[in-house]
Amino acid sequence: MKQIRPYSELKDQFGRCVQSAYFPDFDVYLLCMDDVKQEASGKRYHLVWKSRLAFSDKKKSFHVEYAGGSKKDLSLIFHDVCHQLEYETHEFLDRVISADIQKDQVYKWEQGFLIGWDTKLRLGQARKVARQIAEEYNMEPPTIHHDPHNVDEEGNTISHFDSTNNRVVLCSLESHMVLHEMSHAVVSNGNFGDLIYVTHGPRFVWQVIELYSRYGGIPLDYLVSTASEHHLLGDLAYNRVISPKSIARTLPHIS
Repeated sequence: MKQIRPYSELKDQFGRCVQSAYFPDFDVYLLCMDDVKQEASGKRYHLVWKSRLAFSDKKKSFHVEYAGGSKKDLSLIFHDVCHQLEYETHEFLDRVISADIQKDQVYKWEQGFLIGWDTKLRLGQARKVARQIAEEYNMEPPTIHHDPHNVDEEGNTISHFDSTNNRVVLCSLESHMVLHEMSHAVVSNGNFGDLIYVTHGPRFVWQVIELYSRYGGIPLDYLVSTASEHHLLGDLAYNRVISPKSIARTLPHIS
């Protein structure tokens, strides 16, 4: 999995980046681009969405939100999107969410450290852990079910969290299965209240790190360093911007 600079592959097509924001729930950037060479065409300025991680088809990694000749319009649209993003119906964000690009890398990261830390639980113990986590995060505890025959569309045995019914189905009762699925539950229903996000994106990874550390006994610094090595933590060079969901973050000026 390759992590890309948000603007490097766009420079030839859209010029230099003059302002940007990062949305950790979706692991994407919003970039204000300025290309003086396109002034005659009336499309000097572009507002471009860019995924932090590269899609297999690079053309799907970005989306043009605005193209025009007005720097003022560019700035106004940029700020409107940052503060009033209709993320539920946005075509590009839907594409990013559906792709869930770093899912396989999250699984590889977990497999690399969990063997030495995993604990076999009884169903009652798994439910107790889920209740403790739900209480900590001020959320309704999901129902916990054990189904060793639970499979996906390809016939692979899986565990999953169903946000619609607030239900966790575990294909096995290892502690990491409980903590992984409860991390999905916390991000969806807990203090964040973010029902829409990239399923295995940075928001989830930070949450699962917290649960693995608190409830799994795995050292926090080890979790963070190994997740960082796998490029799972999003862009750490952002500053908070006030917004209703606190999903937009601005980046330092780049050129």
